[in-house]
Amino acid sequence: MTTTPALVLNGRLDVVGANALGQALYQPMYGACGNANTAHFAFTDPGARTFWQDWSMIADDIANALRAESAGNPCDRLLTELTDELAARSPQFASRWARHDVHVAHTGTHRIEHPLVGGLTLPFESTPLAADPGQTLLMYSVTPGSTAQDALHIMASWTTSHP
Repeated sequence: MTTTPALVLNGRLDVVGANALGQALYQPMYGACGNANTAHFAFTDPGARTFWQDWSMIADDIANALRAESAGNPCDRLLTELTDELAARSPQFASRWARHDVHVAHTGTHRIEHPLVGGLTLPFESTPLAADPGQTLLMYSVTPGSTAQDALHIMASWTTSHP
């Protein structure tokens, strides 16, 4: 899978794996140590509001997904630590968390403002991995002939041109 950005996320929304194009697309989210967590990025990094053009919708989806994970795994200490940290550091997360909304978005569209290739409108599909319970595969697609497809081709050439 080299022409489609793809990431594997656990229930805490840590990126546990990504193909080269997924890493290139989400480069602003990766920390100095190469770790990435979508919830942490969304609620503690000011760049997230620029990266996701529909930040409020993404923020709702992230809080709701964490709430769903918490309902299914109430004894997950790392999840509790994450949500406690986010609630303490981000009033936007705290208010969403307090709503107790439980919903996981499996399909939709993300509008991303990538710092190197500009605006991308990318349909996505997220599916649980049956062989790896607790993990989800997030895949993006593009409309053939779109500017998003051109941008992904550019990003793909960067990922293959550097050893």
